[in-house]
Amino acid sequence: MFRLFQVAYELALNNLRAKRERTILTLSSVTLAVIITILLVSLSDRAITSMKHSFFARDVDIYCFPPQVPIELGPITISSASEYIPMDMIDQLERDEYLLPFEPHVTGVQKMIVTYRGYNLPLVVLQLEKLRYFYPKALKYETILKPGTLSDSEVSLGVAVIGNKVAKMFSLTEGGDILLLNQRFIIAKILPPLGSYEDYTIFLDLDSTKIFQVKGLHQLWISFGVPVKTRMKDIMDYLRKNYPAYKFYSSQQLMNAQLGSAKALRLLQFAIALIGILIAFTATTNTMLISTYERIREFGILLALGAPRFMVFMSIMMEGILVSFLGGTLGVILGLVSMYAFEYSLRSLFRFAFPLTGISTTTFIDIIFIIFGLGAFSSLVPAYIASSLHVARALRWE
Repeated sequence: MFRLFQVAYELALNNLRAKRERTILTLSSVTLAVIITILLVSLSDRAITSMKHSFFARDVDIYCFPPQVPIELGPITISSASEYIPMDMIDQLERDEYLLPFEPHVTGVQKMIVTYRGYNLPLVVLQLEKLRYFYPKALKYETILKPGTLSDSEVSLGVAVIGNKVAKMFSLTEGGDILLLNQRFIIAKILPPLGSYEDYTIFLDLDSTKIFQVKGLHQLWISFGVPVKTRMKDIMDYLRKNYPAYKFYSSQQLMNAQLGSAKALRLLQFAIALIGILIAFTATTNTMLISTYERIREFGILLALGAPRFMVFMSIMMEGILVSFLGGTLGVILGLVSMYAFEYSLRSLFRFAFPLTGISTTTFIDIIFIIFGLGAFSSLVPAYIASSLHVARALRWE
């Protein structure tokens, strides 16, 4: 059996060498399809991966939004709404008699993009003294604004918490300061690596929003001090009934909704990439069919000499798989190089400090399977034709 596969492989390789120009054209179509797929999918794949990491890094039980819920693609928030949540909503929820037994911690949140040293960074404004409740893994429930740790002059400057990547990019240290929008902020804490967009984020205290002239809050985060998993449905029903002017989502509901937007974008990108894949599939199938009909007499001679039909079948299959493997491998290498070049171009153009492209291991494996599937399926019909030839007719083929 091994000898049979070896002969089939040698036949496939010899034919690819003999038809070099045609092989190069087919390889080019497969390579181009893989490059386009990687480039398009890398945008949504980075957004989906980082969004998941952000949700897992936070410990938020319930999110509260104005009637028009914004779309969040990683650190970029898209919203056409003019509604805001009033500041007094924070105290109202924390003092709500129904919620009190669950020890609610509520903070207002505003998200925006701010420019620092020529780069655009995500900026999150919230109550820093409550940050430990919403990022317990990063802060170990450490209090950021400890009484007596900052002087009156430092407090008047404002306080900032910096993501790990931001600190490394700009050589920032705890106890130092950072200038944002013409105001200096003391760096009270540098977060440990979280593997999400928080690594590229600057956190400011909600009291500092005066300098931004903010009309209200974009959203509220609610975290409970006691486990509420079994009571979550009751709490959500209560909030929606007693605060009908706002939208409430559990962490899982919001993650599904936000990831749904990113996955819709990913589906569109896959649809566009599918055009290139279909072109490559058509080119490979066409090449295999032409090659098969040109070699019918050769296959007839092989069959007449006693070669197994399965060997003929496998020689065609291996030819298609070899083309797809070589073109796919080259496409993956050039696709990754193109992705990094695309990343560099986007970041240079828009001056974003955070990464915009990336390929997860799962997506990479999916692309590899598509490549081999392309070669196998494009060779099935030609392989069947070659292996089912009538020997006498094949020998008379002109």
